[in-house]
Amino acid sequence: MQSPQFSQPRRPFSRVASLALVALLSLIASACGDNIGGVDPLPANALIATGGGVPAGTGEALRLPAIEPDPNAPNHFFVSPNGSDDNDGKTPESAWQTIGQAIEVQTAGDVFWVMDGVYNEVDGLEQRGAAHFVLEVPGTDSSWIRYKAMPGHRPVIEAGVTSAFEITADYIEVQGFEMRGVGFTAENSFGYGVVVARSHHVVIADNEIHGFPTGGFGTRGSSHLYVMNNVVHDNALWDSNQGSGISYWRLEDHGFDDDAAGYSNYIVGNTLYGNENRVFCGFCGEDIITDGNGIIIDQNTMNEAGDMVDYSGRTLIANNVAFNNGGRAINIFQSINVDVFNNTTYQNLFTEGLEGENAEIATFDTRNIRIANNLITPSEGNKAIATRGEDQARQSNVIVGDKSGTSGNDILVTTAGFVNPSLDPAIADFRLRISSPAIDAAIPLQSNDADGRPRGALPDAGAYEASTGEGSIESSPSSTVAEKQEPDQ
Repeated sequence: MQSPQFSQPRRPFSRVASLALVALLSLIASACGDNIGGVDPLPANALIATGGGVPAGTGEALRLPAIEPDPNAPNHFFVSPNGSDDNDGKTPESAWQTIGQAIEVQTAGDVFWVMDGVYNEVDGLEQRGAAHFVLEVPGTDSSWIRYKAMPGHRPVIEAGVTSAFEITADYIEVQGFEMRGVGFTAENSFGYGVVVARSHHVVIADNEIHGFPTGGFGTRGSSHLYVMNNVVHDNALWDSNQGSGISYWRLEDHGFDDDAAGYSNYIVGNTLYGNENRVFCGFCGEDIITDGNGIIIDQNTMNEAGDMVDYSGRTLIANNVAFNNGGRAINIFQSINVDVFNNTTYQNLFTEGLEGENAEIATFDTRNIRIANNLITPSEGNKAIATRGEDQARQSNVIVGDKSGTSGNDILVTTAGFVNPSLDPAIADFRLRISSPAIDAAIPLQSNDADGRPRGALPDAGAYEASTGEGSIESSPSSTVAEKQEPDQ
């Protein structure tokens, strides 16, 4: 079966009118007063009460089941480049050689353990949009289909033609891979690490996704998506569709309520950097660049066909770290029902002449948006938060600038107190020093931080909790912090 295409524009209509309105609102904001500390003063912010109707934590829905490889289980199979597709796939010693073989036989409940090696299965990929691996056989609520890295392994999916995974089925998990795009250029310009089309209940967790010309993760017409603990970097460079690191586009209801945690979709615990657009927009009617965001929730007030239909579920964006992306750290565009809690953003928006609102966290034409507990360091000349729409609530965001104090419901500081703030991912460490003003500055909304540690009764702003709430300060696992008391350089 030919795989569905994902080559249509991400926003198949002109954005010129929307962008003109952004400019007009910016002028109105300027007329109403200075943006103190990079905080957009419009509109007036509602207060998010502690709890505020927001469930504590991220809920059981985000906890992946503890599954270990079991050669004796009838539904466990193994894949290795050293195997053979003539094997039975039932043990590591009798593994299949290709992921394609697993896809050929997959049924609900199967778990495929993929071992170290590079998987580059390119046969039949002559046309744009035909992904390397198309998952179109569904699992069930009680019997998911899971593609998982063997414990201790980091298999590499290498894609040089188009997307690595295209998922058009329900109850699918892809966990633990490096997805590497290679050889893409402005002439060879389509592909995602993972793209999900018209599906529900899909988990993408613990992967590294990089080098894909359209975006790292993209979806259309889907719901109940769980994108967690991935490192998504250096994507969206070459496609005129203006992609981003993680993009939820035109979410659609599939007949399910929110999970027990109060959300239908999650973007939690991811690290995003180096995602940018280098090619002008192909559907805007002029030579502009619009996106290259770390994360975007895009047009969930209409369905995939473009009909105005509000998506009923709520989306959580929490515990993510976004730095040095060409666009905004987090962008919510023509969407509703989104919570942006406990994220750390640092000096994004490096694309010159980027169209739209230049704020680390930006909303436009939105309703029912809550932004709280974020730790934000804007680059020079850019705002921390800009909200455009109805029912925009904001509280306890810690914003680094040249002033200290409060602005509205947010807190202004002159330093974030990071262990090692940097635009270089090899050395960047956005955990908190013991002297950070972000400590105890937030309200209780999330039970755990990006490392899975419990947040205290007085939680910290940003993705990481410096204290467990019992007085002990934990050092960063990614560096030695003997000088934690020193201020940022």
